[in-house]
Amino acid sequence: AEKPEELVNQEIDFETVHNIDIAEVEASYKVRRAMKTWNITVQYWMAAYVYKQFPSKALRTAATFFVSAIWHGYAFGYYVTLLSLIFFLPVEDLYVKYYDRAPAGSLVKGCLWALLYFLRFSCMSYLGIGFQLLSFDNTVYYFTNIYAAGHVLVGLLFIIGKLGRPYFLNDQDKSDKKQ
Repeated sequence: AEKPEELVNQEIDFETVHNIDIAEVEASYKVRRAMKTWNITVQYWMAAYVYKQFPSKALRTAATFFVSAIWHGYAFGYYVTLLSLIFFLPVEDLYVKYYDRAPAGSLVKGCLWALLYFLRFSCMSYLGIGFQLLSFDNTVYYFTNIYAAGHVLVGLLFIIGKLGRPYFLNDQDKSDKKQ
C-alpha cells in the first residue's frame, strides 16, 4: 500500500477518472463491448470481484447482472433491464460468431454487421426504458403495452440463429476447404 505522503506528490491525469469511452460506446456494434466501455471502473470491479470469483460458471453472468442491479438500487426497472441482458447476450454471441466467420467483404458479413449494430442500439434503448421508468407498475405497463417486443424479437432471433447454424457453419466449412 502507498503511504499518504507519497500520494501528495503523485501526478494525476484525465485517465485517473476516465470512466466512459464515448467513441467506443457509440461505434460498437456489440452490446457486450458497449457495456465494457461504459462505466469502465465499475465494469472492471464487477468482472474482477463478482464474475471471476463466482463459483458457478453457468451462473456467473446472472450473478454479475444481479449484483449490478443491486449496485444501481432497488427499483424494479433496474432488475428488468439488467437481468434481461442474460437472454440478449447469448443471442448476440451467436450472431457475432457468424459475423466473425463470414468472408471479409461479403454481403453476409455486411448484413450481419448491420443486424448486430441495429440489435445493439435497439437492445440498449429498449432495455434502457427500465432505468427511466423504475417502478414496478410503470415498467410492467410499458413492456406489456408493447407486448415485450424486444424479448420476442430476441427469442425469434435465437431460434433463427440456431436453425441457421448448420447453414452458416457449413458455408464456412466449404469456403475453408476451397482455400
